[in-house]
Amino acid sequence: MVRGVNEVPDKVDKVLISTKKLINLGYLLAIINPIFGGLIFGLVIKNEPGMEKDGRLIFILSLVWGLILWIFTSKYLNI
Repeated sequence: MVRGVNEVPDKVDKVLISTKKLINLGYLLAIINPIFGGLIFGLVIKNEPGMEKDGRLIFILSLVWGLILWIFTSKYLNI
C-alpha cells in the first residue's frame, strides 16, 4: 500500500520496558531507598492507568520500611 504525502502512518504503541520489570524495579527501589525513591516512584506508578494497585503497594511498602528503618536507627543512634 502506497501512502500519500499528507497521510499519517498508523501509530503503534511501543512498550520500551515491560510493566513486570517496572514493578520489580519499584519494589527494589522501595527497599533500597524507601523515603525518596520509593515514595516518589510509588506515586508515579499509582497515577499510571492499570497500575494503581501496584503503585499503592510500592507506596505502602516504602512507607512502612522507611518507618521501620527510622525506628531502628533512632534507637541505636539516639536521634
